[in-house]
Amino acid sequence: MRYSSITQVKSATLSSFDGIGNLYRRIKYLPPGFRSGSIPNMLASSLYYALAIYMSIELKMKVYTGLLLVYARMFVFISLIIPVIVICNYLDIQKLMPLCRKPNRFLRFLGSVLELLILLTVHTSALLIINALFS
Repeated sequence: MRYSSITQVKSATLSSFDGIGNLYRRIKYLPPGFRSGSIPNMLASSLYYALAIYMSIELKMKVYTGLLLVYARMFVFISLIIPVIVICNYLDIQKLMPLCRKPNRFLRFLGSVLELLILLTVHTSALLIINALFS
């Protein structure tokens, strides 16, 4: 959109900084489960995030020690968070997949599953590459 005067630019800029706009900008960066403000959602997501952190911290493997154990713990944590990010469409990540933009519910579900598989495959491949580099 082109503006014909600087006053139009100024008014458009100032209108985007109203209280509701600032609130929306803050809410959209909250993790899934906290954006709606619903207490049951917040409790469930807090429990899930705490469990994911606990599982990744308490991971003990005889194969990995030192830095590789840290990478393995990060892998477990990210592997537990990726499905939440994809399913809850965090920061509108589903717009990257063409199938997720279809009006048909089944195709959107299929797109979400494919996106989840792609992200987990890339994530696992990165862990295998790191493992090969440090082993």
